[in-house]
Amino acid sequence: MKQNNYQYFNVKSVKNDNVIEFESIKDFHRYIELVHQKSVFLLAENTQSNYFAVVHNGGLIQQQTLGYKTLEDYFTATENGFHDAQNYYEALAGGFLKYEDFKLVKEAAISDKQEFEKIKNGGYIEGFAEMIKDGKETSAVFANPNELYRHASAKGFSSYNNYKEAISKGFSDAETYVVARDKKFENA
Repeated sequence: MKQNNYQYFNVKSVKNDNVIEFESIKDFHRYIELVHQKSVFLLAENTQSNYFAVVHNGGLIQQQTLGYKTLEDYFTATENGFHDAQNYYEALAGGFLKYEDFKLVKEAAISDKQEFEKIKNGGYIEGFAEMIKDGKETSAVFANPNELYRHASAKGFSSYNNYKEAISKGFSDAETYVVARDKKFENA
């Protein structure tokens, strides 16, 4: 869906008996696109905006914000797999744009984005999924990719592929595996 930049205006109060509220933000968006509205009012109750609204033909057309600050945020969030504004903004604050990445960070108790990048770049996310898919008994030992990463890193491995290769040949740490491989030993 084409993303538009709208002009947003905070509104203190509205006195209008002709109010139409849509069932979804998508329907609201489709309507304001159809009538070429580019100015969106943010109707607030207390200190938080609760409605996106436009004025059209003497009526107020509105839609609950569902916690989103802008329509663009809503569409960015849904396109990236987020189901609610709270998780979207929390992920954004942590530097995560995809829901799957944010979900993994939360579930695996990963402390920051740099640690997540090491886990991701080392292939541990895909590796953990592969272990689960293949039904490896070692997958029962690790609850998530973070635990797999911590275990493999503690054993001196720099990537999941190195860890997988060494373990499949019976080696339990990177140093022993490198020495054995350099001396042309195939297995432990």
